[in-house]
Amino acid sequence: MNVWDEFLERVRKTKARELGPLSIAAGVELDDAISKEPERFISTPEDRAFYMFAQLMDSLTPLQDSFEDLDDDVFCQKRKSWLTSIHNSCSKILDVDQHCTDAKTLQIISLDYASEKNFEALESHAVQSLSSKFITDAWDNIYARPSLRARAATSRAMLETARYSQAVRACETLISSDPADHVGARYTLSLAYARLELEEKLEALESSYRHRSNAWFALARIILLYKLDRMSAARRALQGFMRAYRPGPFLLMHPVYVELYLLVRPAFEQGSFEEVAMACMEAEPILMDTPDLIIWAQEQDGFVEQAKNFAFDNGFEW
Repeated sequence: MNVWDEFLERVRKTKARELGPLSIAAGVELDDAISKEPERFISTPEDRAFYMFAQLMDSLTPLQDSFEDLDDDVFCQKRKSWLTSIHNSCSKILDVDQHCTDAKTLQIISLDYASEKNFEALESHAVQSLSSKFITDAWDNIYARPSLRARAATSRAMLETARYSQAVRACETLISSDPADHVGARYTLSLAYARLELEEKLEALESSYRHRSNAWFALARIILLYKLDRMSAARRALQGFMRAYRPGPFLLMHPVYVELYLLVRPAFEQGSFEEVAMACMEAEPILMDTPDLIIWAQEQDGFVEQAKNFAFDNGFEW
């Protein structure tokens, strides 16, 4: 999520409404001035709130990274304080603009509710974020993007609480509104399709993104084929997953802690540990519902050996 680009675009649109049509040269000059001193051009509560939100988002990752090497007790204490600070910052933003959808989404996430309560809060908020004038424009409309993000967060909460059919409907609507899928609904959707054994829909989803592989699609394929009892195909899918994602077997056997997604799924490098860790974490409710799958995977050639070698090579306990 490039929050500053979105902020600058919002300010440009506000100034364009205020100033009326500009020549190309004047428009370029205005864009340059806004980029250099954005705060000076803020003239509405909505833009002020989004500016505060952008500042908050900038501060999150460095603080989160500083917790990594702390002991468990200190980590829990620091994390609680950090989430409280995020919640309070969101409250200040909402005091400026009560309709700042991104701030409200982030505030709900920062409460770190149990899964069921988190879903209920996000679903209510996502419904309120919808506007008929945003549905068809989707990502091209800068003001529609916060609703897309709120609804994507809600779809992940649906998957986490085993509301698979709801997750399918929510993600299909998101992708229909934004075929380029800037919010990553296809990842959630692939897992929901697998759990519901919707093979044709999973194949169509993969095809619509030109079969560009990712850890979610790869896991979904394994889950789907295993649940359909097509074991030869499931073994081939598992072997493909192992070849493409070296950390995969280890992370399926030993899931690692993944921090809350603060508004959006974090960016990741293709094939990275982070990608596979997130995919395995999101698939966990399905894997827990299909416990024999991991037992079966451990019986396949090379699976445990690859997991063990990865652990030893990267300093993980085994």
